[in-house]
Amino acid sequence: MEQENKELLKKIAYLAIGIFSPDSNHFNEMVDEWIEKGKMTEEEGRKFVEDIMNKAKGVKSDLEKKIMDQGQSFYENIHVATTEQIEALEKRISALEKLHKEK
Repeated sequence: MEQENKELLKKIAYLAIGIFSPDSNHFNEMVDEWIEKGKMTEEEGRKFVEDIMNKAKGVKSDLEKKIMDQGQSFYENIHVATTEQIEALEKRISALEKLHKEK
């Protein structure tokens, strides 16, 4: 369950990044439209896209880290057992059941 929620948070982060990504068709269409309307030259458009791509990589990395940190903080604050904790309890229960059967 915990892993599924972490994966869901990752997917949400990637969706948000994808919507605002310079890789998206909407971004490219916008820049192409500016070039066509003469608001920038092709060279300026290329430079603009390159600058945005470089900034987006940094923002993407920062956003991913913040989302993962927030997700971890969320789980720590709601006191949900981790997979490792549940597995440890299952082993203890099995050991106690085995001990009880031996008596």
